[in-house]
Amino acid sequence: MNAFTRVLAVGALALVASSSVAQAESMLFMDNFIGHGMGELYTGPTSGNSIAPFTTESSTNNGRVTLYGGGLLMDVNTSGSYNLNEANLVLNLEDWEGIRVTFNHRSYDDEVHGFATDESRVGGSGDQDAGQLNPFVDHSNADGVAVSVDGENFVPIWTPSAGESNSNWYNVQLNSVDAAIAQALNLAGGNGSLSTVTFRLQQYDNYTKPSDGRGWDWVTIYGTEKPSGAPGVVPEPSSFVLLGIGAMGLVGYSWRRRKTRKVA
Repeated sequence: MNAFTRVLAVGALALVASSSVAQAESMLFMDNFIGHGMGELYTGPTSGNSIAPFTTESSTNNGRVTLYGGGLLMDVNTSGSYNLNEANLVLNLEDWEGIRVTFNHRSYDDEVHGFATDESRVGGSGDQDAGQLNPFVDHSNADGVAVSVDGENFVPIWTPSAGESNSNWYNVQLNSVDAAIAQALNLAGGNGSLSTVTFRLQQYDNYTKPSDGRGWDWVTIYGTEKPSGAPGVVPEPSSFVLLGIGAMGLVGYSWRRRKTRKVA
């Protein structure tokens, strides 16, 4: 192998090796609602108690989304009428993949309402549609977490387990949220964007804490920075690999030339 071919082959192998090095996971967002948050994409207050940067919405005037001693509480002001509470967080994830979500959660004797196909469901005692994670448009009378890329088409990524009507605080870890985000992009039909990914926490029921209601705390989102030049797309065969193949071809060519000369 001559010097030029040797350098080219070694360089190609080095490029292939360096391209396979895994990126380190980063904490993109964390909020404990009491004190302050942090992270690469955190834009809320750095001290004091605040719901920001979450925005909240309730389906009735009786809905309540408020800070309390254990984080963020969702219930109603006055018992008796069913209400859907939502807290939305919008993040720019254009440069990130491998999204992972963790949070602490508890139920105050709140029955589980899964993400059913009937988004207008109202009332009923006991768990309903537990475990169901059906996509929905705009709103769904359910308990859990959902994601969207257009603020309209949502894909649920978590709902409490059946029988979890009353619980102590427990930790939830949702790995590989990328698939749900990709599904949300598909449902948006070209109108969505990774620059406006919405994470929605939601609760649905009709009584005040401690007869109903849900608590949320330490909402944390992790991600890995996308490789430069290939955001969110499975790449075609790498030019580095093609370069390596070319180098091996040059090696063979050089060897054949030397062998031919010896025969001559």
